[in-house]
Amino acid sequence: EALALYEQVLAAGLEHPALMFAVGAILAELKRCDEAAPRLQRAMASSTYYLAGLLLQARCEERYGTPERAAERYLEALEHIEQEQLRGGHEEWLHERYRFLRAWILRHPEQQAALRKEAQQILESPTWLDRVTLIRRALDQWTAETPFRLTLADALMFPDGERLLIELGQAYTWAQHGLFYSAMEEALRIVAEMPFAPLAHLALGRLLAWGHRSQAAVGKFRALGEYFLFMEDPYMALAAFEQAIQLAPLDLPTLHRLLRLSQELGDSLRTIQAFTGMADAYLQMANLEQAERICQEGLDWASRRGLSGAALRPFLLRMVEIAVQRLDWTRAVEHLERLRMIDPKDLEIRWGLAEAYLRTHRMEPALQEVRDLLDHARAAGRLAEAVSNLEELITLFPEEPGLRQLAAQVYLELGQMESAIAHLERLGEHYLQQGRLNDARAVYQSLIQLNPDRAVHYRALIR
Repeated sequence: EALALYEQVLAAGLEHPALMFAVGAILAELKRCDEAAPRLQRAMASSTYYLAGLLLQARCEERYGTPERAAERYLEALEHIEQEQLRGGHEEWLHERYRFLRAWILRHPEQQAALRKEAQQILESPTWLDRVTLIRRALDQWTAETPFRLTLADALMFPDGERLLIELGQAYTWAQHGLFYSAMEEALRIVAEMPFAPLAHLALGRLLAWGHRSQAAVGKFRALGEYFLFMEDPYMALAAFEQAIQLAPLDLPTLHRLLRLSQELGDSLRTIQAFTGMADAYLQMANLEQAERICQEGLDWASRRGLSGAALRPFLLRMVEIAVQRLDWTRAVEHLERLRMIDPKDLEIRWGLAEAYLRTHRMEPALQEVRDLLDHARAAGRLAEAVSNLEELITLFPEEPGLRQLAAQVYLELGQMESAIAHLERLGEHYLQQGRLNDARAVYQSLIQLNPDRAVHYRALIR
């Protein structure tokens, strides 16, 4: 009777979303799902009926014997809820994670069944909002400051996911109060009861890390990574291996696993991080040959991928470090010149290049680099900062007259007369010792004008 009444209203030309939803809901209740679907779709154009429409569609799919499509509707519903809850930069990764799960869950019927059961039980309850809020909060607590990014669906794809998180809450509370052993005992009890629940193992790994049991925590996260690979979830595996590396940066087997996995996923950022992590590990172990090999592999990989110069920078920086440790300044110059081409505004690199030129006795390129740096600093109004870098070079190369001449000019610009005079006096002494009398006379003539009180002394030196 209700349906007949609504149909009369529709026949009169009224198409309000509330009316469409009511008709769709009645048709779904009457198990006329083919007719319900278009009505519900039109009602879902209004955000007010979007979530309820998805739940009714999921119910219809289950009645029709298409559980995989019902699971897809529940995933859409969970994504919609999280997009509403987690605003501010989370939208992209949420969308990507749910997009992956929609394809993944088709191949995993057990997780699909658990999701349908848990999602239906929670989302069709009067307190659904409080329940999903508590689940979201628990996920955030256990994954804070980790590479893991878990969704509501990740929590509900395993039997009793909601109960698991509630029980883990006690362990979390004890851990926050410093009761490590009580927290561990509770977590181990839960793991024994639910040995195939990855969230339980993730929580146990976090507790081990908080309790300064780093080696055991690393083992737990490595095992968790292998489990996720077995379950065909490379993104969660990547997060698990990254967490292990955060705890043990020199763990080369895990770094190698992370490198291969990030390459398979086409994740350029994580691939670069894995390459540089391996290079850093070898540098820590003073194995320069292996560190150089890894950096060169990284450079070759980045070139094949056609990545921009910024992607090459981490590798080149480490190649510079390796060359410096070997005192191979010629190679250091090559790498520093490439870095300068990538980012000419990187002043630290350019001062380093000037030093490398000096160490390879390439005085003219070194002085030109310093002149360019001083011009840049002058234009930016940061000449005082630049002169401190210049002084460091002079300390390393006190007998290089060109550096002292530039320093004297800068100090004169800055009005620091005493410092300018000190450098010019050292410059004059150097020229005299080298027998460069004409250069010495020019310097002392300048000093006579700048410091007339010592004019007699300067003239005596010239004679």
